[in-house]
Amino acid sequence: TLSGLLESGRTAGGSYLRHRSALMFGTTSRAAPLTTMEIAYGSVGGEGGAAESFVIGGFRSPLVEPSLDARRVDAPAYPVASASGNNFATYRVAVPVSTLDLFYTGASTDLFRHPLRAYGVELHDRLPPIAALGTPEVEVLTGIARAVDEPVKGAWRYYVTLALRP
Repeated sequence: TLSGLLESGRTAGGSYLRHRSALMFGTTSRAAPLTTMEIAYGSVGGEGGAAESFVIGGFRSPLVEPSLDARRVDAPAYPVASASGNNFATYRVAVPVSTLDLFYTGASTDLFRHPLRAYGVELHDRLPPIAALGTPEVEVLTGIARAVDEPVKGAWRYYVTLALRP
C-alpha cells in the first residue's frame, strides 16, 4: 500500500505545509499471515512553529484517526515526545510467528543520525460486527517492546489498545 497526506494551515506563528507518506509491502504464502515492511517519511515547512513539528513516541490511539493528527509518529517503546522536529523517517519490519508478530522498528527526526530503535512482539485481533445482533466491531492490539536507544534505553513498555466501532 502507498499512502500520502498533504496538509496546509495557518497558526498564530504563520502558515505551514506538511507532507507525510508511507509505503508498506507484505508477502506471504498460502494462508499464512503477512510478513511486512513499512517505511514512512514526512516534513513540515513554513512558519507554523513548534506546534506543527512532528513528535515521536507512544502508540496509535484508537480514539483519534491518524489522518486527523498528522504530527504524531508511533514509537511504542518510547514515551510521547521522545524526539521532535520538522521531519521524520521510520521503518518497521514484522514477521509473524503463530498468532504473534515479532517486529523491529526505528524512528528519527534527523534522518537516522539519532534513531529511536526498538524490538518486540504484538498480538492483533479483530472481531467483526454482527449486524443481526447489533454488536460493534472489536479490535484489540497488545504488545511489549524494548527500547534500544536513549532516553529510555533498555526499558520495556507494555501497551494495550481497544477500539469498538459501531
